Amino acid sequence: MGAKPTPIPPRQVRTDTLTGMRPERSVHTGVQSAMDVTDVSQDANPFEAGPFSWLRGMVSATSRGSHDLWRSILITVFITWVPLAILSVVEGRAVAATPRESFFYDLAAYGRYLIAAPLFVLAVRVYLPQLGLTVRNFVQAGLIADTHRAHFDALVASTRRFLGSPWTDALLLLLAYISTIGLSRVLYPTEVSTWVARAGAGPFDLSLAGWWRTFVSQPFFQALLNAWLCRVLVWAWFLWRVSRMPLRLVAGHPDHMGGLRFNIMPVRGFTILAFGIGAMAAGSVAESILYDGQPAASFRLLIVGQVLVVLLIFLGPLFSLFGPLSHLHWRGTFEYGRLASKLGHQFEARWTSRGHQVDAEALAAPDFSATTDLFSIAANVREMNLLVLDSRAVIALTIATLLPYLPVLLAIVPLDEVVSLVLKTLM
Repeated sequence: MGAKPTPIPPRQVRTDTLTGMRPERSVHTGVQSAMDVTDVSQDANPFEAGPFSWLRGMVSATSRGSHDLWRSILITVFITWVPLAILSVVEGRAVAATPRESFFYDLAAYGRYLIAAPLFVLAVRVYLPQLGLTVRNFVQAGLIADTHRAHFDALVASTRRFLGSPWTDALLLLLAYISTIGLSRVLYPTEVSTWVARAGAGPFDLSLAGWWRTFVSQPFFQALLNAWLCRVLVWAWFLWRVSRMPLRLVAGHPDHMGGLRFNIMPVRGFTILAFGIGAMAAGSVAESILYDGQPAASFRLLIVGQVLVVLLIFLGPLFSLFGPLSHLHWRGTFEYGRLASKLGHQFEARWTSRGHQVDAEALAAPDFSATTDLFSIAANVREMNLLVLDSRAVIALTIATLLPYLPVLLAIVPLDEVVSLVLKTLM
């Protein structure tokens, strides 16, 4: 009998460390086809690693099905608000003698547990994929030089490790309980009777609903908020580290940011988070105005400060791109300026010199279109957006933060006066 044929070992296929993509080879050209790449692993998005990835199946809402999303939102409400309502009814504190003692009149609780907390869950579904696309686009757009690709991959890996670390979860959860205990006396002063505790009660003399709020509802809500603040801080750190790399930017890029405008896209969508943050404070402001009789004008600085903080949180990370863009603008101004001047001199020498006759054939000459194209590219360099600010993003975040205050405004100002004021402003 003849010798058995040696089995051919399976071909080893390299998997991209950043995107998790398996490079497919084109039959005709033998090069990687971007249109054929469909296998993208979760490693492609380091921001989906956490925090609190162990809650993903319950409240993170990362799956694509709308059924799972609504299930996650309902579970969030059943953890934070529903038990408080049930316990308040059992103890007779759902509707009591004063609004402060009545849970159903606690507007701040509505803002935190029925509006902001579900929105923070919804934002996971909306924004984490956008952040993943933004991270991948640095490579797919060719902005990372081959010599620094390993550094970029290491940055993505370290970002994923930090966000997915159980130590990060533990720290955020610890901060959630610390902030809950620290802010309890601010939200529910001990000198005033509330549904949480009677006036003058000790720190451990709480109602049943008060205990649930202290150990479950508020820490859970604060953990959701902390998780997003952590992601934004890590996003800022990620962009800063990327900005230190020698990016392959194009000075004359039509996006007026050297090809980096795609980093603004997630910011435009952060309006859901901005609305949730606005709802957190709008409920407390409404209670102070409606229940305590404080003038609405006394909260102007608070509201303005809240808008500025929201803009700083979500737009601040983009400022790390100012360094590479300013250097690109400086270099592009000289290089494209020299090129435009040389071409302009040649154009004028040919078409504006004395005695030159312009006939019908001049309309077909490529000089005009070539000169126009170069000058438009040079104009792109001049109009570069160095501050990485997008007016639409600023307006959207501002409106989203202020929108929860609209019911408060309608409660203290008649509707016809509001409409009249808006019409006067527009006209």
